[in-house]
Amino acid sequence: MLNICLVCLIIIIEINRVTPKKHHKDHHHDDHHHQDYFWDDYPSYSREEYRQQPVRGSYRQQLPTRNGYRQQFQMGNGYRQQFPTGNYYTQQFPTDDEGICGLTPVVNKLIVNGQDLEEGTFPWLAAIFSVKTDGPSFICGGTLITLKHIVTAAHCVRYSNKQTANPKDLLVVLGKCDLSGMGAADMLKVASIQPHNDYKFLSADGDIAVIELQNDLVLNKSIKPACLWSGDDSIEAVVGEVGVVAGWGKTEKGVLSLSQPKFAKMPIVSQEQCLRSHPQFAAVTSSRTLCAGNNDGSGPCNGDSGGGLMIRRNGQWALRGLVSLSLASGVPVLGCDLSLYVVFTDVSKYSDWLYSVIK
Repeated sequence: MLNICLVCLIIIIEINRVTPKKHHKDHHHDDHHHQDYFWDDYPSYSREEYRQQPVRGSYRQQLPTRNGYRQQFQMGNGYRQQFPTGNYYTQQFPTDDEGICGLTPVVNKLIVNGQDLEEGTFPWLAAIFSVKTDGPSFICGGTLITLKHIVTAAHCVRYSNKQTANPKDLLVVLGKCDLSGMGAADMLKVASIQPHNDYKFLSADGDIAVIELQNDLVLNKSIKPACLWSGDDSIEAVVGEVGVVAGWGKTEKGVLSLSQPKFAKMPIVSQEQCLRSHPQFAAVTSSRTLCAGNNDGSGPCNGDSGGGLMIRRNGQWALRGLVSLSLASGVPVLGCDLSLYVVFTDVSKYSDWLYSVIK
């Protein structure tokens, strides 16, 4: 099996484990400008389909906006949900075949024996770059949810001094697998950045942000939005489900794989199981986080913070989590204890906030 690390935000915590394999020191958040990745790929997984009858035609959800207009976004289950507005104007979110959320043109190509991610497999996958004097530098992943909005982790865009990155200092790439030869024409400019006010840097709670692009995207087979989560937002409803996380990053040898993204499957566990697995999880989790991983020495570590934890529902992929942080050991190459779970921001708990930010 090929092991590749995913999580960029690392907390190095003193870990006194029962087994005498490793000794861990204190914890911190990794600088998101330096990515390390550890992947493990698993056999293809097919989850039980939700038994919900979708509406015919387009799938969409009516969301409130600050000006009272209705803006339509797509839901994974195909049901339409109405929100009150002050008038009857609407802003249409694409609902044709190229605009249906969470659909991928690549069939049955999910995580089979370490295969690379094919272009178009996850057309909502975004790469976020920081503008440097020597050129753009990849820092985080993200998920496209509208024609111009990307959800990512707050720690990707907000620094320890509580300052938010300047929109001019970020660029976004969508619809590309190979990031090694990106030119100016491939980079999308950012209009605004909105991290959640509850983000406190040393916890996964509130670790969510919205990046707004300057211009609307033209959707195609390589660029499509993922579905926002709808329905039951309890962790219990998804325990045992297997989410998929995709992104770019370093191999176990510390070599960046910007030329080819990978993806791995992450089984979701209960909050109780996560907390029982190690006492330090109590300090970094909350009612708005979830844990996932294989807890067997394989899984994400150092990299691709902000990348989406996707769950397939009714044939469509819905965004449930964001890669936030993991406990780590300080091992020079891997840096993290791969026998422990990874903590994700539970995006479903931030639906109201997302709707208020997206105009």
